[in-house]
Amino acid sequence: MKQPDFTLVAAEQDHTIAGAAARTTRIDMRWTSSSTPECAVVHLNEFEQTSAAELLPCLGSLPDYDRDPSQNEVLAANLVHRALPEVVRALSLLNSFRFPLIIVKGLPAPSLTIRTPKEGLVDEVAVKPHVGFLSGLCHHVYQSGALAYATENQGRILRAVAPIPSQAGKASSQGFDNDLGWHHDNAHYPMIIEPSFIYNGPFMTPIQAFVAIHTRDDVPMELTSLDTILSELETLHGSELVRSLCEARFSVRWPDSHTLGGRIATRNVPVLVADRDGYLHSRFHLNNIISEYEGASYALDRLREAVASHEAELRISSTPGDLIIYSNTCMMHRRRCYAPRSDGADRYEVVPVV
Repeated sequence: MKQPDFTLVAAEQDHTIAGAAARTTRIDMRWTSSSTPECAVVHLNEFEQTSAAELLPCLGSLPDYDRDPSQNEVLAANLVHRALPEVVRALSLLNSFRFPLIIVKGLPAPSLTIRTPKEGLVDEVAVKPHVGFLSGLCHHVYQSGALAYATENQGRILRAVAPIPSQAGKASSQGFDNDLGWHHDNAHYPMIIEPSFIYNGPFMTPIQAFVAIHTRDDVPMELTSLDTILSELETLHGSELVRSLCEARFSVRWPDSHTLGGRIATRNVPVLVADRDGYLHSRFHLNNIISEYEGASYALDRLREAVASHEAELRISSTPGDLIIYSNTCMMHRRRCYAPRSDGADRYEVVPVV
C-alpha cells in the first residue's frame, strides 16, 4: 500500500517533521514490517486544545446515551466537527488509508474527582463530555454508532473497563487476576461483511473505541496487527494453512463477560474473512475458538502457537482524556493480569460498544 501524503501530517514512522505547532495537527505514523499501516497518533495543537476545553460544557449537556443514543451521537458529531475540523479530517484520512489503530492525544483530562466504579456501572454524567468527543468523532469518521447487548453490561451502552471484584477469575475487560489473551471482541457474532450478518441483529463490532479516565502505566493495553500475525504464520507454514482458516469449520464460545460464558455460541464459521477488497479480518479468540475438524484444528493450533509466541508491537499507556480507536477485526489485543488498587482512581476506561 502506498504511504499517505497528508498536507496536515507532520510525521513519517516515528520521526516528527517540524511544523507550525500552534496551528498544525500533528500525526505520528507507524508501519508494519510488511509496510502496511499499523498505528497513527493524532496530537491536538494548542489552538485545538483550547477549542476542545471550551466545548466541554456543551458536550456535558448532551442527552443521556442510553435514553437517546442517536441524538447524542448526531449532536456530538456536529459539535466536535465545528470545534475540531482538522482533527475530524485527520481521522477521516487515516481511516481511508486503513490505519487499524488511531490514538487522539491532547483532549481535556477528566476531573480527578471521578472515581473508578466498584461495580462496573458508569456514572454517565461525570464522563459524558469526554465520551462526547469519542462518540462525535466515531459518528463522523466511521459512520457508526454505539449499541448495547442484552446479555452483557446490564444492557447499557457505556461499559467500564476497570477491575470489578465480582469479575475476579474471569477473562473479561473487568477481570484482573488472569491474563486476557490475544483476541478480538464479540468473536461469536457475525462480522458485518459476512453473509450471516442480519440487519438489526447482533454482530461483531467492527470498531472498538475507548476514552481513558484513569490510567496505570503498569497495565498497558497491548495490541498487534492481524497483518503481522498472518505474515509470520504464512512464513512458517505456507499460504495453504492461512487459506484453511478461511473455511467455515470452527466454533466460538460465549465470552466470560456474557451470561452464557463458556458455552458454544456459534458453529461452522471461519476464523478469517475477506472483505470485498480482499483484506482479511479475524474472529480469533485464544480461549474461545475451537474446531472438531482435523485439518481445521491443526491450522488453529498453528495460529495459536504463532499468537502465543508473539510479542506486542504496541503497548499503550494512555494519558487521561486520550481516545483509543481501533479495528476490532484487524487488530488483536490483550491485557496482562494485575492487582487492583481499590483507591477510587484505579485503571478506568469507558467504551461505548461501536
